Amino acid sequence: MSKRSRDHADDRKESKKAKKSSHKKHKKHKTSRQDGPETTLTVDDYFQKAKEFRVWLKLEKGVYFDDLTSADAQAAFEKFVSKWNANRLESMYYTTIPQQVLESVHRTKHKWGFKMNDHERLELASTKDTVDISTNKETTSARPALPSHSTAASRATPKQPASSPREVDDSDDDRKRAKRDRKAYNKHKDMVHEELAPKATGR
Repeated sequence: MSKRSRDHADDRKESKKAKKSSHKKHKKHKTSRQDGPETTLTVDDYFQKAKEFRVWLKLEKGVYFDDLTSADAQAAFEKFVSKWNANRLESMYYTTIPQQVLESVHRTKHKWGFKMNDHERLELASTKDTVDISTNKETTSARPALPSHSTAASRATPKQPASSPREVDDSDDDRKRAKRDRKAYNKHKDMVHEELAPKATGR
């Protein structure tokens, strides 16, 4: 084989080797991106990934975050972190979750917060009572004071003036006069009855 032929063969080998090396580098780089996310999480990153965690709970576990106790939510987030760091979640968790997915997961509940244990429920009740008391005070101070029942009754019933001795004497005279009038009326009635009775008998 001539020198020129050998040089040409060497050039082809070097070209193939370079292409193969480049392909390996590209493949290695691609594999390294797929091995894990750009950033890893810890259990302290809840507030940073709360949105993704809530979506994952509903879509993967079929539960709402509001339905979990504090302990259950913490345990579930640890699983989420493990899957995140292992790059086992869908790509939307690492990029941007579509708005329609967020809206489908969102749910408004009448109860406040997630399920609580007895201690958390007691703290909530205490806080609610404090708010209610404060609200009632503000409402009462803004509203004009209403008279009490006894005050209203005393205003509705006119006060009776104290009886003087003279008024007591007048009352006695009135009773005596009324008694005399009744006596005179009865006497007059008896007289009329007697006058009419004989006439009826005579007929």
